[in-house]
Amino acid sequence: MPRAFDTLFSMSNRVKNFNDYVILKDNTIDFLFKPNSKFRSKIIEENYPIPRLTKKVFFNNNELLVNPGVFIPRTETECLVKITQEWISRINLSDFSYIDLCSGTGNILISLLDKYRDNIYRYSAVDASYTSCKNVLENIQLKKYTSKGDVYCTNWTQFLKENSHWELITMNPPYIGKNEFTALNKSTNLYKYDPKWALQSEETGFSHYSKIIEFAVNNSYWKLIILECSEFHESNWKNLDLTSKNIQINRYYDHLNKFRVVVLNRM
Repeated sequence: MPRAFDTLFSMSNRVKNFNDYVILKDNTIDFLFKPNSKFRSKIIEENYPIPRLTKKVFFNNNELLVNPGVFIPRTETECLVKITQEWISRINLSDFSYIDLCSGTGNILISLLDKYRDNIYRYSAVDASYTSCKNVLENIQLKKYTSKGDVYCTNWTQFLKENSHWELITMNPPYIGKNEFTALNKSTNLYKYDPKWALQSEETGFSHYSKIIEFAVNNSYWKLIILECSEFHESNWKNLDLTSKNIQINRYYDHLNKFRVVVLNRM
C-alpha cells in the first residue's frame, strides 16, 4: 500500500519538506500510529488526498497546515514563486510592499516571505473565506512572520479600492467558470475534495483577471502583478495587448508545459 506509507511519513515530525520525505522514506517508523477504521478507509480510497488526512502539505520546501474547507496548494503553483523571484531580481525590486490576493493557505505569501522578509516592509494577505484567513494566520504564526503584516477576510476588489499602494501583487484566484466547472465536475469529480468556492469563479472563469487588469490600468503605484492562470484562458491572454497603457504581458508555462503564469510589469 504505497499510499499508506506516504501518509505515515507525511505525519512524521522529522519530515518538513519533500526532500526530507525522499531521504527518510526507507527508514523504520519512529512514532506511534494507530489509525481508526475511518482513517484506514480513506487511505485505501485511491484518490483521497493525503493532505486531507495529515492536515499538512509540502509547498516550496515548506510544511504548511491545510485545514478542512481550504484549497490544497498544488505543486504546479511553485513555478509562480520561482517566476516572481526572477522578476524581483530583474527589476531590482527592494524595500517593497506586498499583497497576496485569494491567499488560501498562504503558501505563496510564506514562500516569498521566506526569501524577502528583510526586503518586504509591509504585507497583507486577503481572502474572502474566513476559514482560509484563519489557515493563513496559523501558518504565518508558525513561521513567526506576523510582525510586518495582516490578514484580511474581505473581497479583494473592494480591499484594493481602499488600499491600493502595493509594489508587488500576487494572486491565484478561482479561474473555472460556471459552465466549465459543471462539465469538469461531472468527468473528474473536481468538487469532491476541495471547496467549490476556491475553484469556481463567477459566470466566466476570466472574471477575476478582468478586475485585476482594470486595477492595473487605473493604478500607477504597482511594479509587478503576478497571476496564476490556466489553459482555459490562454487565448484571452494571447489576444490581450496593454502596451498602450505601458503594461507588458509576459506568459509562462509550467513543468507540464501547460499555460500557468502571467506577469504584468511596467514598460
